[in-house]
Amino acid sequence: MLNVTRRWNLGVLSSVAALLVILVTSTLVTAAPSWAAPSEGKRCPKAGQTSGSLVCTKKQGKLLWVKKVSTQQADCEVRVTGSGRAAGTNESMPGGNRVRAATSSDGITWNRLPNAILDQVATPSLVIGPKGLPLLYTTAHHINGRQDGFAVSVGSADGRTWRHCRVNLKGFPAGVMGVDPDVVALPGGGYRMYLTGSAIPGSPRIAIHYADSPDGVTWTYGGIAFGRPDSILDSVTFRVGETWHMYTLSENTDMVHGVSPDGRTFTYLGKAPILIDGKPFVLSQAAVTGDQMRVFGFGPGGSWISAVATSDGATWQPDAQPALVFDPSVESKFIRDPAVVKLANGSYLMVYATPIP
Repeated sequence: MLNVTRRWNLGVLSSVAALLVILVTSTLVTAAPSWAAPSEGKRCPKAGQTSGSLVCTKKQGKLLWVKKVSTQQADCEVRVTGSGRAAGTNESMPGGNRVRAATSSDGITWNRLPNAILDQVATPSLVIGPKGLPLLYTTAHHINGRQDGFAVSVGSADGRTWRHCRVNLKGFPAGVMGVDPDVVALPGGGYRMYLTGSAIPGSPRIAIHYADSPDGVTWTYGGIAFGRPDSILDSVTFRVGETWHMYTLSENTDMVHGVSPDGRTFTYLGKAPILIDGKPFVLSQAAVTGDQMRVFGFGPGGSWISAVATSDGATWQPDAQPALVFDPSVESKFIRDPAVVKLANGSYLMVYATPIP
């Protein structure tokens, strides 16, 4: 009898314990904060925390769950973007510019798209991402709330719609946010970006840094790729055969030429002014169109955009006609910094900067 009673008492205790667990669990669920069941637009506890297809992001002063864009392995955190000119900026700053686009079936004749892609950005660069979608890199106004820095936009296959995102930075020196992104696809996969920044933190001397990425979203700092005793900035980089060529602007806006066997460290060759019809031409980004390596750029004052073909990275054959001529009914003051990429459907997409009216 004693053994039976003890077994019954143990059964009662187990039942009571189970009931307490249910009551406590119920209480915890009832008292849980709004982020216990993540859904888009609801509050969340910590910036950067993820849940399924959502990421906790600060928007308009609040931490909210927002959808993230996947570019293969990495997640792309959608960022809040501005419309119109940023307060206190002008056309010499990213906050005073926008990026527009044009398309072409052959890379020669171009048609403007009606709407701007994004405001408060400048110096665009294009590359095809790991999923075959265009990735647009720009210098964004106050990307961290204080400093200009680079950001990425993930396009649809036809380049007509975009999701605007942040990038992840690893190992970047303090104070080096990096501007004027110049992105190239690496032969073995992945991407390399060249950026304009102080040669050392706090220095007035400007140099070209580089970073690598497996997916176009997370970038690991590599070091200084090209530096000079004077400042150089705003690079355009491409490979011809096994040689990497980099052209930059110098302090007096002359083009400077450097070469490299590996794309990590460039050797200065000299100043390399490029002229079209006797007028200085500023290189912006290279693209293979048809079977030619062509480098797109802009003429004096940003009055037109054109391209020059090269077979050796040092001599140039200008196109017979400009790709775009400044149109005051569409653009304001100038057009410059073109970047071109071939889309999956075989057409070409161009992006370029112009001031916000």
